[in-house]
Amino acid sequence: MLTVTNEAEKSCKSLKEPAWYLEVLGVLPSYQGKSLGSKMINDCLIPFISKSRGGVLALFTNTDLNRSFYRKNGFEEFSESRIRRFNYEICNWGFKIKVLFKTYN
Repeated sequence: MLTVTNEAEKSCKSLKEPAWYLEVLGVLPSYQGKSLGSKMINDCLIPFISKSRGGVLALFTNTDLNRSFYRKNGFEEFSESRIRRFNYEICNWGFKIKVLFKTYN
């Protein structure tokens, strides 16, 4: 799995600017559908990056369900690739969102 992860991260390296990188965001199946992932992104990650001078937040995913989740949360798809390992092929999509610098009181 680590080899697949390393290969998938190459899409984030194609960005022309420095970026924050989200490696994992997971919600237990019994808690999915309750907006916890969206709240984590919008109430924790985005404000933290914004307070830290902003920048691009990038990630990759390999499921269609996650693709629609990140689109719903304002991310833009910037890459698509296929990773082949043994007898399997995994689709990989890179997403990014621009986070503006903002001071919070």
